[in-house]
Amino acid sequence: MTTLPSQVYLTIEECSQRVSLSDSTIRRRIREGKIPFWQPGGPGTRILIPVDALLSSADCSPDAENSSKPSFRDRDKSSLPGPTAKWRRALSKYQS
Repeated sequence: MTTLPSQVYLTIEECSQRVSLSDSTIRRRIREGKIPFWQPGGPGTRILIPVDALLSSADCSPDAENSSKPSFRDRDKSSLPGPTAKWRRALSKYQS
């Protein structure tokens, strides 16, 4: 019997809800190798995404689709005024 390591994992559906991206976008980023994942049952089984990877990965942000285009978002995030993004607040509660 395979047991999960002592880390918090999300399904693709949970991940897409938390970071406000579609399931297909999450799957595409997994396929491209931008989001790490784990399949406890091997290939063809459910995909689990570690929450730690989402917190440290800029590829999980909704703005990552347009990351190749230079914009005001390329500036240091700490210098931007305003509240923290909703997806970032949702993920911050999983930080230890």
